[in-house]
Amino acid sequence: PEAFALRAEIHEARGQWKEADQDCSSALQRTADDLETLRRRARVRAKAARPDEALADYDTLIARDPNDAGLRLEMGGLQFMAGRLDDALATVAKGLEASPRNARLLCLRAEIRLRQEDFDTAIQDATEAVQVLQPGTVPVGPLDARRGVGVHTVQLPEGQFHLGRGHAVPVGRREGRQAAGARLGIQAAFHGVDASQDRPPD
Repeated sequence: PEAFALRAEIHEARGQWKEADQDCSSALQRTADDLETLRRRARVRAKAARPDEALADYDTLIARDPNDAGLRLEMGGLQFMAGRLDDALATVAKGLEASPRNARLLCLRAEIRLRQEDFDTAIQDATEAVQVLQPGTVPVGPLDARRGVGVHTVQLPEGQFHLGRGHAVPVGRREGRQAAGARLGIQAAFHGVDASQDRPPD
């Protein structure tokens, strides 16, 4: 089983999804409780655009460890990409029960709600995620109905930013120029990147 699992890891690193899936399955036939290999197979199947099979693997994994926020993140992200938004919200909610200050889960929930055009709630999640990534971030302005959706202002180390519709616009700059904030915060945190490193050009 170890040899199959190792070869599957190499195939995954090379982007050879079919071969990685086959080796993961071979390893699991010999050691069914190898959760690391099962998780790799779920990832590989997701990358190979086989969401139903991948989600079945994630169901098995979560049944074994329902409080693993990382599993909830991966499964919720796959459900989101597959357009199963209600399922993704439910998965993320369970993850946040176990890990309430998880910025990646908050960002994923913001992305889901943004897709659903639930802008006010999306911006709340995005702002909370920014506050987790940047503990000094504090809201300094109320919702602004004039912009058509919930917008408020937050203070980041780089300055003040208007947040709304999943974007951040630096105060005092042109509206068309996006900066570190809601959209970058959502995407960067979901991929494990510090959004504070993304700054608008001068």
